[in-house]
Amino acid sequence: AARFDRYNDVGNTTNPKIGVRYQPMRQLLLRGSASTGFRAPTLFEKNAPPSRNDTNDSYDDPILCPGGVPQPGANPLRDCDLQQFKLQGGNPNLKPEKSRTFSAGLVIEPIREVTIAADYWHIRLKDKIAALPEQTIFGNFEKYRHLFLRNPDGSPFAIEDFLNNLGEVKTDGIDLSVNARLPRSGLGTFTLGMEGTWVHKYEYQNERDGAFVQNVGRYADMGAVFRWQHTLTLGWTMGNWNAMLANTYKSSYDDQNFVDAEFFNKVDSYSLWNVSGSYTGFKGLTLTAGVKNLLDEDPPFTNQGTMFQKGYDPRYSDPVGRALYLRASYSF
Repeated sequence: AARFDRYNDVGNTTNPKIGVRYQPMRQLLLRGSASTGFRAPTLFEKNAPPSRNDTNDSYDDPILCPGGVPQPGANPLRDCDLQQFKLQGGNPNLKPEKSRTFSAGLVIEPIREVTIAADYWHIRLKDKIAALPEQTIFGNFEKYRHLFLRNPDGSPFAIEDFLNNLGEVKTDGIDLSVNARLPRSGLGTFTLGMEGTWVHKYEYQNERDGAFVQNVGRYADMGAVFRWQHTLTLGWTMGNWNAMLANTYKSSYDDQNFVDAEFFNKVDSYSLWNVSGSYTGFKGLTLTAGVKNLLDEDPPFTNQGTMFQKGYDPRYSDPVGRALYLRASYSF
């Protein structure tokens, strides 16, 4: 396959894809693919007007409060260990992102009721469109001094943090899948499924030709990449009744550890169990009841300062404990 695109502001691009599938026997399937990709910057990414917003983390102004020590003329309530301002917006000089992707894997069906799949994938992205992480800017004042904008009186105005083509992203890993269907019996029909991803490498550049930042199993700049995560499901069906027990899991990682250089923390793994059941015996009506976070698991502690919530990371965990729910849906 191949795709051709023409953008009047970034030019033409042709991206091919090749896929290979070979099945030497019923129980074994081999597959692979290779392709290139292209993403043109959006109108908003190129033309968004500048806006001044707060930084996510708290910082010391590198001139008026270096290392948390106020200097003459500093205002500690503005310059020390507080959110600063950053100037964000589009960039008319953005170039497109380009990628190369490769994958290879196999599907095994030792018996008709069990299917196991494993696929290795490798992705390389060039000219990633993003804003330079604020942690990087404040972490190296000498290098990024030109991005610190100041008012005529010397007080901080904002850091300049417009969208740009930052560099490359290299990542690879393995997707695993297991599905089992037990024979129907007097107790109903049971199914078991697992979908998981193991990430071998995720590294990126914050600038073209710059150093690569390793992100797997650690909090880097704005977030973490989990080494392993999965979803497990056990399903049951009998007549008009069905039920599902599900588990979601995310592995542990090194914390941001940005709050205090002397304070190191490792964020624990996070596992949640949910259960639900439904009845469909009424025409057009489905009744569902369930329990989220069956074991009342608390989010793992983190000292991250990127999000406003403290003590946990709302992107990866849920502070609501065990919760019951009822739902009715009617279709006609």
